Amino acid sequence: IREGLFDDALKTNEDLIGMTRDPYKGVMRRLRQGDIHQYKGDTDKALEVYAETLEMVGEGSWLENQICTQIERVFDRNDNIDGLKDYLAGLVERHPERTGLRRQLAELLLRIGAADEALEMFREILRVTPGDTANQKAYAKVLTDAGQLDKAIELFEQLSERDRQDSEILIQLADLYHRNQQDEHAAARLMRFLDVSDKSEYAYLRVAGLLEQYGLRERAENVYRQMIAALPGSLSARQVYAEFLYRTNRQDEALRILQTVAREGDLQMMMRACNAAGARDRADLALQWAEARYDEFSKDVIYLNHLCKLAIRLKEFDKALVWAMHQLQMAEDFPMIRAALSQVIAAVDSDEKAGRMVREMESIGQLTIQKACLLSELHEAQGRPARADAVLVQAIQTDPEIAMRQHIHLYRLRQDWTRAAEGLESVLARSGLREPDLMRELVEAYEKCGRHDDALKWVQEWTRVSPTSAAPRLCHSQLLIAMGRADEAAAVVEAASREFEGDTEVLSQLAKVYASQGQYEQAQRTYWRLYEAAQNVSEKLRFIRETAETAGRLGTQGELIDRLQQQRQRNRSSAVPLLALAEVYKQMGRYEERRQALLEASRLQSEDLSLLYELASIEEAQGDWQKAVQTLERAMALDDTGQTRLKIARLHIQRGNKEDGFRILMELAGGQQMDRRDAESIAGTMMSIGAWDMAIRFLQRLLPLHPKDYRLHYQHAVALEEVGRTTEAIQAFLDLLDCDEEIPGNTNKKASFVWSRQGVNTNIERILPADALELLRLDQSHSVAYRHRSERIRYSRSMAHHPANLPSNVALPPTVEDVREFAVSHILTLAETLGSAHKSQVAADLRRHGIANAEILVAIPSFSLSNLREAIENLADRYPDNEAIQAVWILHRIEGQGCTLEEAQHIFDMFRETHPRLALIVGLRCYGRDPIAVRLFKHSMRMLKEVPDPGYYEISSVAYVLQNSRSGAVLAEEQRALLDRYLIDWYASLNQTVAGRIHIFRYVASLLGRRRDLSDYVEFLDREVARSSSPALTAVVPSLNGPMVWHLSYPPREIPGFPDHVEALLLDGPNYYFPVASRMARSEPAKLGVYLDKIDDPVLKILVAITSERPEDARRLTSAFLEANPTSLAAYILAAAQATVDGAPLEVIALLEKARSLPMSTQCRRRLDGALVASAMELDPEEHPDQTDLGKRAVLRLMGDRLDPEQREEILAA
Repeated sequence: IREGLFDDALKTNEDLIGMTRDPYKGVMRRLRQGDIHQYKGDTDKALEVYAETLEMVGEGSWLENQICTQIERVFDRNDNIDGLKDYLAGLVERHPERTGLRRQLAELLLRIGAADEALEMFREILRVTPGDTANQKAYAKVLTDAGQLDKAIELFEQLSERDRQDSEILIQLADLYHRNQQDEHAAARLMRFLDVSDKSEYAYLRVAGLLEQYGLRERAENVYRQMIAALPGSLSARQVYAEFLYRTNRQDEALRILQTVAREGDLQMMMRACNAAGARDRADLALQWAEARYDEFSKDVIYLNHLCKLAIRLKEFDKALVWAMHQLQMAEDFPMIRAALSQVIAAVDSDEKAGRMVREMESIGQLTIQKACLLSELHEAQGRPARADAVLVQAIQTDPEIAMRQHIHLYRLRQDWTRAAEGLESVLARSGLREPDLMRELVEAYEKCGRHDDALKWVQEWTRVSPTSAAPRLCHSQLLIAMGRADEAAAVVEAASREFEGDTEVLSQLAKVYASQGQYEQAQRTYWRLYEAAQNVSEKLRFIRETAETAGRLGTQGELIDRLQQQRQRNRSSAVPLLALAEVYKQMGRYEERRQALLEASRLQSEDLSLLYELASIEEAQGDWQKAVQTLERAMALDDTGQTRLKIARLHIQRGNKEDGFRILMELAGGQQMDRRDAESIAGTMMSIGAWDMAIRFLQRLLPLHPKDYRLHYQHAVALEEVGRTTEAIQAFLDLLDCDEEIPGNTNKKASFVWSRQGVNTNIERILPADALELLRLDQSHSVAYRHRSERIRYSRSMAHHPANLPSNVALPPTVEDVREFAVSHILTLAETLGSAHKSQVAADLRRHGIANAEILVAIPSFSLSNLREAIENLADRYPDNEAIQAVWILHRIEGQGCTLEEAQHIFDMFRETHPRLALIVGLRCYGRDPIAVRLFKHSMRMLKEVPDPGYYEISSVAYVLQNSRSGAVLAEEQRALLDRYLIDWYASLNQTVAGRIHIFRYVASLLGRRRDLSDYVEFLDREVARSSSPALTAVVPSLNGPMVWHLSYPPREIPGFPDHVEALLLDGPNYYFPVASRMARSEPAKLGVYLDKIDDPVLKILVAITSERPEDARRLTSAFLEANPTSLAAYILAAAQATVDGAPLEVIALLEKARSLPMSTQCRRRLDGALVASAMELDPEEHPDQTDLGKRAVLRLMGDRLDPEQREEILAA
C-alpha cells in the first residue's frame, strides 16, 4: 500500500482472508479489502465489499457501526450526500431489521433538511423497538434539531418518569426548556437532578454553572451556598463561589474567601487563590498570602517560581532575588537551572547589583554548577562574552553536560549558530542519547549557519530515531529545497506520503514541492486528493484554491470546472461544489459565473454552520457586507455559542456601524467564557478603528485567564502604547520578552526574513554576523509592527470622505519565535520619548533579556526603515569594533557610494576569519595598483576557490570587477580570464531551482555574448533551454491590463514552454557596461545566424533566425516545426505570428482557432482571442462570414472576463 501497488495489496489481502479462521479477524480483513479498493479509486468495488461484510456482523453491533462509517467516508470523499442517501435507502430496504441503518439514514435526512421524512423514519424505528431508551433519546434529539422542542420535551418527560435513575435525562430536559424559553421549568429540572445526584462537588458546580448560564443568578447563588454548607471542608468549592462573587461585583467578599483558601489550602489551592486575586489587580494581596506560607513550601520549586513572579510583578526585586537564588540552589538539572536563572536575571534590577553579585561569585574558589551558570549569564548580560566563556570552560570540570548546555544557550543568544550546533553535537555524543528535540535544535542550528551538509546528516538521524513522526521528513525536504536539490526533496516527501498515509501536512508539502519543480500535473492531483479528503468546508476551499492555481498553470481550468460540475450533478443538495466552482471562477476572473454559483449556494440554505460561515466570508470579500450579515443571522439559529454574534459584531464595526457592533459585544455574556481567538478577533476589530481604550478594557478582563497567550498580551501592549501610557506599554512589551511557549493549535509559520535584491534572495545569512542580521530583521519587524499606522495614514488620504472605513489592523507576531523582534521594535520606539536615565534602564532591561547591542539600539534616533541606513552611518565611526554595526554599514556602502581603501581594509581584516564571504565581497572590489588594493584583491582571489556555491553578492562583486573599468585600476588579462571561468563554472553547477540563478544567467550570457567566437554562447543558450523548459504549457503574458484586441507581436513574446529569460535575452540583447578591449562592444545579432545549424531546440533556432534577420529561414523553420508538432501550442503561436507579419489574417484565424483546442492558461487564451478578433476585424464580413463569426465568438468570450472600463469599451467597439 505504501508503494502504491494496490493490485498486489489486494491479492495479498485476499490470501490473508482465505487463511483466516477467526470471524472477527475475517471481518476486519474484509474491511481492509474495501479500504484498498478506495485507495485504488474503485469506489463501487469498495462499497460492494462493505455491503458483503455487513451480512457477516450482528445487528446493532459496533462492527455494524464501523462498516456504516466506512460507507459514509466513501461518499464524503466526493461530498456526495445524495449518493449516500440513496445507498443507505437501498441498504435499509435490503436489511429492514437493522435499525442502526435506519437511524443513520434518518440522521442524514435531517442533515440535508428533509426533517419530516427523518421524523417519520424515527417513528417507524420506535414502533419496531418499543421501550428502547437509546432510540427514544435519538428521536428526541432529532425532534430538537428539527425545531420541535415541545414534542422533544414531552418525550424526555416520559423517559424521565419511566427511568428515574437516569439523572442525565434531567440535564437534557433543562437544556430543552431553556432553549424553549421556559427557564423556570429548566431550573426545576436542574434542582431535581441535584436531589437525585450524589451531592458531590461536581454535581453542585454543574447545576450552579448551568443556572448562571441561563441567567438565573439568584438561584445559582443559592446552589453555591448549599454546596459550601454541604461540603464545609472543600476549599475548591469556596474558590468557585468567590469567582462567582467577583462576577457579581462583590469584590471584598470574594477577597475574604480567597484569603481563607490561600491560608488553608494546599500548594495548588493557594496558588489558584493568589492568581485569582492577582488577576483582579490585587497582586499585593496575592504576594502577602503566598509569602505567609514560605516556611511550609520553601523547598518546592513550583512555589518559589510563583513567589518570584509575584514579587517581580510588584517590583519587589530584593525579595525576588532571595527567592530566585534559593530556587537556583535547589535546581538539579538544566531545565530547572534555566527556569531559576530567568528569575534571577529578572530580579537583578540594576547594573550595580549585577556587579556586586559578580564580584561575590568570583571571590569563591570553586563554584557550584548552578552559580557557574549564573555567573556566565551575568557576564553575558553585561556584554562580557569572553569572561562568560571562561567561566563555563572551568565549569566543565564540575558538570560537563550542564556547562555545555549553558554554553549552547549563550551561543544561541549571540546568534552564533556554528558554535551552538557544535555544542549540541557534543552533548549528543557525550550523553549517548538520541533525543529528537535536541536533534531538531541541532538541524536548525546547522541550517542557520549555512552548514547544510551537516544539517542533512542530522536530519537523517532525527528521522531514524523518530519513525512515527512526519516532522523530520518535512524538515528534510525543506532542507533539500534550500540546498537546490528539489528532485531529492520530492522523493523524501513522496516516501513520507506513503508512510504517513493521508497526512494533510505531508501531502500539502508534497504538492508544493511538485509545483516548485514545475510538475503541475502531479501537484494538481495531490491538491485534488487533499480537497476530497478535507473534513470541513474551509479546508476544502483552501485546497480547491491551490488546485485551481495549478490548473491555471497547466491551462486545464476547463477540465477542473467540468469535474466540479459533475460533483454538482451527483450531489444537488450540497453547496460545497458550488463554492468550489466560485473559487475557480474567481481565479479565472469570470465574476458573472462566480456570482451565479454563490447565488445557487445561498439558495440551498444549508444547515451546515461552517458552510454558512464560509458563504458569509465570501460575501464579505465581495464587498456585500449586508448580505454577509444576513447569512450570519441565519447561522445564529444553529449556533449555541456566541461565535456567530461575534462575527456579526466585527462586520458591523468594520463597516462603520459602531453602535450596533458594540451593542452586540456588550450583550455577549461574560468575556471570560470567550474563545481566545474570538477575543483576539474582537480586540483587533476595536483597534482597527482606533477604539484603543475599549480594547484595553476588553482585554484586561481576559489577560489574567490566559497568561501565556502572547497574541492577546501583545494587543494589550499596543493599545497601551497608542493611548500614550508609555511606561505601562514598555513594561508590557518587556514582559512579552519572557514568552517561550507556543499557543496550542497555532499553525502559523515563523515570519520569513528575505534580503532580496533585483528579485533575488541574496542568502544574506551566509554573509553577515548573527548580530548584524538581527539589526536587519529588527528593521523589518519594525515595519510590520507599525504597519497599522502607515495604513491609517495611507487610507486617510485615499478615503478622506469615508472615515468609517479606515482599515488599520494591528499585525500580530505569527509565532512565539517572532514575539521578541516585534516587542523590541515597540520598546525602542517608545524609548525615544524617554530621558537619558530611563533610556539606560530600558537598555539594561533589554540586556537582561538577552538582546544584543542594547545600548546601540536605544541610541538610534528613530528605528524605522526610512532612516536605518542614516542611523548606521552615524554610528559606524563611534563603534569601529562592533561587528554588527560595521557589517551592516559596509553592506549599505557596497550598494551605494562605496568606501575608501582604508575602510575596506579595516572591514576585510575584521571579518576575514569569521565571515570570509563578507571579506571576499569587500576585497574583490579593491582592484588596482594601490598597495592596499593589491593585498586585498590578491587575498580575495585565493578565497574564491573556497566558494563553491556563490550567492547574489559574490556574483555581483565578480561581475562588478569584470564589467567596470576605472583609471589606473585595470585587470590583468589572466585575472579577467580566471574570473570569467569562475562565473561560467558556477552557473553550470547550479540546480535549476537555486534562487538567483537567472541573475547569474544574465551575467554569464553577457560575458559569452561579447566573444569573437559565439559558438560557446549558442551552446550555452541551447543548454539553458533544455534545462529550463517547463512541462507546463504556459504562456507568460506580461500584463492583463492594456489593450485587449491586439495582433500577436513578431517576434512573439508569448511562447509556451520556452524559458522567458532566454527569449528576453535574444530579443533585447545582453546587458552591457563599459567596453573591454579584448571583447566586442556588443554582440551583433546578424552574426548569430551563421550558427543556426549548431542549435538543437527548434524554438530557439526560429528566434535566432528572426533576430539575425533571416526571414526565409525563419519562415521555413516555423513551417517545419508546426508540421512536426501538430499539438504544440508554441508552434501555432509562432506560425500565427509569422502569418500576422505576412499580412494573412485568414491564416491567422485558422491557426488560432485550431490552437484553442489545446491546453493553455487563462491569460494565454485571452491573448489569443484578442489576436483572433484583431485579425477578424480586417476582413469584410460579407466576403468571409465564417471567419467573422469566429471573431464574434471570441468577442463574446472576452466579454465574460473581468474588464476595466477602457477594455470594455474596446471590446464593445470590436
